[in-house]
Amino acid sequence: VESVDEDQNIIGLEWQLLNEESRFDAFPRSGIRDTAKGERGLNAHSALLNLFADYLKSVGHDPRRPKPSEPQFDLAWETEDRLWIIEAKSLTDENEESQLRTALGQIQRYGWHLRQEYTNKTVFMGILVEKRPHQEDWLSTLAELSIELIWPDRLVNGFLSRP
Repeated sequence: VESVDEDQNIIGLEWQLLNEESRFDAFPRSGIRDTAKGERGLNAHSALLNLFADYLKSVGHDPRRPKPSEPQFDLAWETEDRLWIIEAKSLTDENEESQLRTALGQIQRYGWHLRQEYTNKTVFMGILVEKRPHQEDWLSTLAELSIELIWPDRLVNGFLSRP
């Protein structure tokens, strides 16, 4: 039974720990040709989000997951006047460009929809990845669009160290 927050002005639902050991043989219609790569990507995605949710809790934030009726961002949290949304992507050297392009389109679309609904807050967007991208121009591309690029080393260095 899934708990639904009563307050409709709060984004999303309470965060739930994601399974970091999924196996694609449990999803025979997944459409993934290379199940080992698919499992690595899915489990890395889950581990990354669990790590970030734990980090947010450690600095006083309340990580949230989307309601079925909301844009399907990966994680969100709110402050008094800000709404943060995150799209997470697993990265390898082979898929870096396509994963970051996909994340960019997703986060911009989610941000647009949420700005229409949460007009009392400034929507901030971030892309969470496993590691710093090899292509350095992604940092400046995303910064120009006011999208944070976040990877685990940035958490160690105090990204969002206070609510």
